[in-house]
Amino acid sequence: MSEWGTDRNPIDWRTTLGETDLNDVLLEHPACPMYVADRERRILFWNQPAAELTGYQWHEMGGRSCHNDMLAHVSLEGVELCDGGCPLQTAIEEGHRHEMRLLLRHKHGHRVAVRQTVVPVRNPDGQVVAVVVFFSEQLRPSRRTMPFLAAHGCQDEETGAAVRQYGELRVRQSFDELAAFGVPFGWLRIGVDGIEKLERKLGWAAVSHAVALVARTLSRMLSESDLLVRWNPTEFRVVAANTEAARLMTLGRSLAAAVMASNLRWWGDALAITVSLGGAGAEAGDSLEALEDRAGEAFAISREKGGNRASFCGWQGSNPFSMLS
Repeated sequence: MSEWGTDRNPIDWRTTLGETDLNDVLLEHPACPMYVADRERRILFWNQPAAELTGYQWHEMGGRSCHNDMLAHVSLEGVELCDGGCPLQTAIEEGHRHEMRLLLRHKHGHRVAVRQTVVPVRNPDGQVVAVVVFFSEQLRPSRRTMPFLAAHGCQDEETGAAVRQYGELRVRQSFDELAAFGVPFGWLRIGVDGIEKLERKLGWAAVSHAVALVARTLSRMLSESDLLVRWNPTEFRVVAANTEAARLMTLGRSLAAAVMASNLRWWGDALAITVSLGGAGAEAGDSLEALEDRAGEAFAISREKGGNRASFCGWQGSNPFSMLS
């Protein structure tokens, strides 16, 4: 057995840290994904729920620094946290519990939005000697619904998104709600960048994996009332329910940033994947064709500017503009 123990018997943090209040901290969330890190942010303990959520087992994480390139934490806006603004470092230095929502990178490359709580661990002298990190993904009700709809042919097998026919049905329902009650909604067109180049270099199998990775990342960023739709082999649409201008812009930027922070593991290489995004807001008297035209106009701007950005032409008569470089 190495100094970091085995999958079943991780290193004994009691020996490493000495007497602490760690047991009291662990009792707060006994079944939650969690890990223990020392003051150097070196991982001393990694439980099975954490392995199930991230894809990384104990033997892959034990002894490593949490700020290595594996979890690669970023904010919801895509800002890297490990070298500045690290919640673990903040809790260690300030000695206070720290909570935030962030994106961690799954072993398969896609991003997972989690709520993370960092709790300082103290020795009898009151000194912070370690931190316990609890993190959990909030499973969206929409992601629980889609497997049920799969039995009725509503789900795309490759990506888990809704099929186009079902997406068009949901858009018609959203238009009915807008006409009858004034409930707003937005429409996002999302396309994977560099598809032709990726296919020429690595083949269609790599493209398929890239599209599936994008779908996994997007689905984890959407609210319970939003719907991700596979529109064609390399593009998606999002029906953003109950959404006015501010949320549509925030959502679009967050989706593009989350994909940018992901990567595709392909035969040992980490491939950067980005998307171009165009957003449009629905208005009274609109049609799907008109909505698609405005989203397409914004989408074209994102592509013309090199991709990896979100642009919007959300309201009739407005000029399209780009918001993410």
